Amino acid sequence: MLQVDGERLKKNICNLEDYAVLSEVKDISACKRVHIGAALEYACQFWTKHLVIPGSSICVQEVENAIDDFFKTHLLHWIEVLVLTENLGVGSMP
Repeated sequence: MLQVDGERLKKNICNLEDYAVLSEVKDISACKRVHIGAALEYACQFWTKHLVIPGSSICVQEVENAIDDFFKTHLLHWIEVLVLTENLGVGSMP
């Protein structure tokens, strides 16, 4: 899941104008379908549910590094997709 997110996430994923108000964007649903799509929306929402860490401490370190790299590179991009798909609550769940 982190790999799917990391490959597709980018700044201004829907190519909106600076300071765009989402409620004023024409056909935001179509824009989200084209630029985000169902697979990325799912990955952004549920990547933690699919996170499996095998028992080996080497594997745990690799997963920790992947998560660290993801958040260093894509944290704001991930939040942007959660906002656009109206799923920001997923990012703040305990």
